[in-house]
Amino acid sequence: MTNDNRLMVFFAGIGLGVAGTLLLAPASGKETRSRIRSGGDYLKQQANTAVEQGKQAFQETVSKGLQNV
Repeated sequence: MTNDNRLMVFFAGIGLGVAGTLLLAPASGKETRSRIRSGGDYLKQQANTAVEQGKQAFQETVSKGLQNV
């Protein structure tokens, strides 16, 4: 398994753990749904940040490679 796949599995596990914890916590349905939604928004934001950083690193690597040719 590549590092990228391991990272995705890790974050998926965190998301499932958070969702499971919230679903089992003693709170109203409305409050639980709100917590899950905000957690999902947070994870989406973190994933977007990671993707942008990956794109940036890739572009830098390509640029350095082209300079060495």
